[in-house]
Amino acid sequence: MPELSITMDGRHEKIGSIKLSAFSRALPKNVRKAMVFAGSTLEKQITTNLRKYVGPPRNNLNRSEESGPPKSRKFPAFRTGVLWRSVNFQLEGSGSNKGVVIGPNTKYARVQEKGSKPGSGQNIPARPYVKPAWKKQRKKIIKGIQRRLNAPLRTAR
Repeated sequence: MPELSITMDGRHEKIGSIKLSAFSRALPKNVRKAMVFAGSTLEKQITTNLRKYVGPPRNNLNRSEESGPPKSRKFPAFRTGVLWRSVNFQLEGSGSNKGVVIGPNTKYARVQEKGSKPGSGQNIPARPYVKPAWKKQRKKIIKGIQRRLNAPLRTAR
């Protein structure tokens, strides 16, 4: 049974201990909860960022006056919702070795985030929406993960 023992000055005199069996049993479940929390929090912020600029409907794409100057937009225009709907998270790994992959899965998602490369024939400025979501939610995600992973320790005896 896993146990945390407290000793003094390197001697093996036992001062106190915490039995970690409940923690080790609950760890895989709590890692999963932590990753789901991180994934859903970041997914929500990314989709919120994508909805901040609602562009003209598809049938008005040729009227650039209505869409505003392209470089003035902070986030990609929301026209069809394909990029917005493609944002999701997926758990990977097993047991306590779980991870989460979050982001859009369209072929143009990267171009919207980073902008087009010079000489590519396109002139699309970078309109990041994933990185700002991470910057805004980073502390909340870290605290949420810590809280979910430490939950069994609060009940350890």
